[in-house]
Amino acid sequence: GHKGIERFDFAGTELGWAGEALRLQSPQKRQFEPTEIDPDARRRVDGPPPDITVPLAKERPIDRPISPSRLAGVEPPPLSPLGSSGDGAALRRGHLVHRLLELLPSAAAQHRRQTAIELVGRHEPQMKEAERDDLVGSILAILDDPAFAVLFGEDSRAEVPICGAVGDTVIAGQVDRLVVTPELIGIVDFKTGRNIPASAEMTPPAYLKQLTAYREVLRKIYPHIPVSCGLLWTDLPQLVILPDNLLDTHRPTGRDHHAA
Repeated sequence: GHKGIERFDFAGTELGWAGEALRLQSPQKRQFEPTEIDPDARRRVDGPPPDITVPLAKERPIDRPISPSRLAGVEPPPLSPLGSSGDGAALRRGHLVHRLLELLPSAAAQHRRQTAIELVGRHEPQMKEAERDDLVGSILAILDDPAFAVLFGEDSRAEVPICGAVGDTVIAGQVDRLVVTPELIGIVDFKTGRNIPASAEMTPPAYLKQLTAYREVLRKIYPHIPVSCGLLWTDLPQLVILPDNLLDTHRPTGRDHHAA
């Protein structure tokens, strides 16, 4: 056999193994020379340090993360574009719109319509053909509009988690669309419903607080890049850019956190 290798079995050991094994042994060829010990390290300790009995400073409790959608209570409900079928249909349609806008940008343009039809059929098999075509048409109108090219381009991402502290409030949520370029950070939330505010100033406060919270977190992450916020009303479609001075009046506060 090889020098230094011997066979042995595990009989009589407490290792929990059984059978035959090989053991490699190598003689120590160099003399071990201990490192010199600093004389100060041998000093006798006369007792515990004097500040050992001083109470530690009380730590601030960790805030529970809050979703920006809870900062201002319940969002205004969207009007159902499917007639009088109630909030359930509107909610399902809203989820479907988000799903289509998340998945379709990565599909080749010539395949988007068929992909959209298949997705609608999978999620809403009971939807009538006319309603389906209306929905698919509105989504494709958004994706084909040059005004929204950056929003759905290669520098954008869908359903992006955002988490960070804003003052005393810990924000944790998800933006529908995030655009990151060296010149601009863009946050866009999708909103369904046809009751669209006549101006940015008439946007429901709940929406303004959500976007402001995300903006404040991203400003910390990208301190040297402007952060722009907008709402994409998917039924028209219409993209509304919200001015900074409007968002500044809706910054999260400790009161928002504790009230939620």
